[in-house]
Amino acid sequence: MKKIYISLPISGRPLEEVQEEIKTISDHLLDIATEQGEHIQIVSPLLLARLTQAHFESDEWQALSDRQQYAMYLATDVAEILGSIDAIYFARTNVALPSYTSKGMRLEYQISKIYNIPAFGKGWCHANFNLSRAFLK
Repeated sequence: MKKIYISLPISGRPLEEVQEEIKTISDHLLDIATEQGEHIQIVSPLLLARLTQAHFESDEWQALSDRQQYAMYLATDVAEILGSIDAIYFARTNVALPSYTSKGMRLEYQISKIYNIPAFGKGWCHANFNLSRAFLK
């Protein structure tokens, strides 16, 4: 089973909006995988954020500055991407354009390039998209 990480902007957005976008993307990717006889597991940054926070007592987490919390989230995301992710789905078309993405997305994009992790995303993923080809890049 291949693991696909969803990269999308989170900071500054309502949580419900981010959750809905993750669900929409997940459903779309799972539909494509099912049609193509592939089995995939979706990994989202929100899931990893919950796992990150679970490593701390509530008061310990609250004692961290916003920047320290963000660093912990990024560290968990990077560890997951490098350790077990087979491909990254980018929820924005032009990942290199700062005004269109987030710093986290741009970092994840650079990681995909440096470590040759297949990357695909909105605008590149359509009805005749082949997931198997995404993993062969």
